[in-house]
Amino acid sequence: MFDQLMGRVVGRFARVEPRRRATALVLGLLADLPRKNCWTLAEHAGDASPDGMQHLLHRAKWDADAVRDDVRAYVVEHLADDAAVLVVDETGDLKKGTATVGVQRQYTGTAGRIENSQVAVYLVYSAARGHAAIDRALYVPRSWTDDPDRCQAAGIPDDLTFATKPQLATAEAASAPDWLRRIPAVMVLRRAWAEQYHRDGKGVRWREGKDLPPGRARLASPYDLDARYGVKRGSGWMGYKVHLTETCDTGAPRVITNVETTDATVDDSEMTSAIHQRLDKRRMAPGEHVVDAGYVTAAHILAARDDQGITLVGPVGADTTHARRTDDQRTPDLSQAAFRVDWDARKVTCPQGAVSVSWSDQRKPSGTPITRVHFALADCDPCPLRAHCTKAANGKWGRSLTMLP
Repeated sequence: MFDQLMGRVVGRFARVEPRRRATALVLGLLADLPRKNCWTLAEHAGDASPDGMQHLLHRAKWDADAVRDDVRAYVVEHLADDAAVLVVDETGDLKKGTATVGVQRQYTGTAGRIENSQVAVYLVYSAARGHAAIDRALYVPRSWTDDPDRCQAAGIPDDLTFATKPQLATAEAASAPDWLRRIPAVMVLRRAWAEQYHRDGKGVRWREGKDLPPGRARLASPYDLDARYGVKRGSGWMGYKVHLTETCDTGAPRVITNVETTDATVDDSEMTSAIHQRLDKRRMAPGEHVVDAGYVTAAHILAARDDQGITLVGPVGADTTHARRTDDQRTPDLSQAAFRVDWDARKVTCPQGAVSVSWSDQRKPSGTPITRVHFALADCDPCPLRAHCTKAANGKWGRSLTMLP
């Protein structure tokens, strides 16, 4: 296998001496040497001095990217695997001087601490049959890229700009062969990076809050692409929900009649109609269906009665507005039920006589139709009951209502 691989790359060296030296270099890198530098590699090859190795690495003319492409082609033929993964990691080399390109005091895993070192980012293809490094990029810190004279003296191209290690890794992955980018594990990694990070003028940033994709669309685990993260009554979990329906007739055994499985982000209220339709299709619809608060709204009660002849029984959601929670008995009722709704005129009048200024028909992410109503800030701000009615602080609207049509 070694001879096959080296047989591919030797053609990248125009003369026989660097061809032989390149083979000796790779054998030395694969050998179990306590330290690996031009001196130890030369000794392993039987050379009297490191001059030959140093010439190969610093002055000999050969295309390192072309050699990389040859290695990649070999990997395609011998290690291709749909379950393979890409591994990105950095490796540091400790240095004593300041002339080596990219050297500075920085953290390196080689020493496990901050040391004077040179750091490179490597991309490794890992599969069941083996692994191979398929790309590399030298990390050049800002202390170098901000000093053009130093870069010129070291032979760094003028067009080189600073790039973070994640940016280097992204560039390596982007330049990988098409077959490698289509590996399922690599596609998951690319999706996770896109969902969790973004790039702006200052570099790669971790997404936070509103910049993240909706929970229903966002990966929660690289091992189960359908699992999602859900929260209910203050408890969070990653995975799924199971909605069970069972009989509860007095004196009869309880039998599960329906099971629905959804991801963890699906609201209970989204499943009420689906459960009734499934039961009705199998001629198992109950005359009365007792559910908890998550599955019942006024719209559900009407739909169950009219579509399947089911009497839906359960606690309809309470009015939990700020106005409803006041303990001051002298304050008039400011709950949503106290507002007068004129559906034909698309207007709502508050208990103090103010009329809404905005009415819009919308839908929840679940698809449930809702109506959003806003009152003018100019009407709410001077109202003596404002503190009991709303905590709105958006600077645009006063009290807002959300209603089911």
